[in-house]
Amino acid sequence: MILATTGLYTGDLLWYLILFAVLLVAVGHFAWNPVNDMMEKRRNKINDDIDHAQSARQTAEEQQKKTAAALADSKNQAVAIISKAQQQGSAQQDQIIAQAHTDAETMKKQAEKDAAQARQDALAHAKDDIADLSVQIASKLINKELDASAHQQLIDSYIKGLDNNNGQTR
Repeated sequence: MILATTGLYTGDLLWYLILFAVLLVAVGHFAWNPVNDMMEKRRNKINDDIDHAQSARQTAEEQQKKTAAALADSKNQAVAIISKAQQQGSAQQDQIIAQAHTDAETMKKQAEKDAAQARQDALAHAKDDIADLSVQIASKLINKELDASAHQQLIDSYIKGLDNNNGQTR
């Protein structure tokens, strides 16, 4: 009776229920399943995207670790190269200094040899000059010329006398 008062009849109600059931089946078949399929695909895509993002993040973290390790290795290599260059520079500096000392010592010894040779040459030249002067003085004194052998004996004896005097004055 309540239905009768609202204007709905039992036959109409049954008809509405059948139409509602048909509509539910139609919506379920044509709308609900495609919407569910679409939502499932969307859920799968989102899950795949999340998995891909996590994988990409892990790959990026691994690459970052590798890059950091490579950078640290590069720094260590740079430090080693600089250290080696400093050691080589120091060794080369020591070698150059040692060579300079050796060269200076060699030059000093050569200069001493040259000075000794110059002294010997000067003494020999002085002996020759003194011998010539002695012969000239002796010739004038005795007013005669000496023959070559007597002249040589006179020079040798005078030089020996000079050598003996030289050794005593020093």
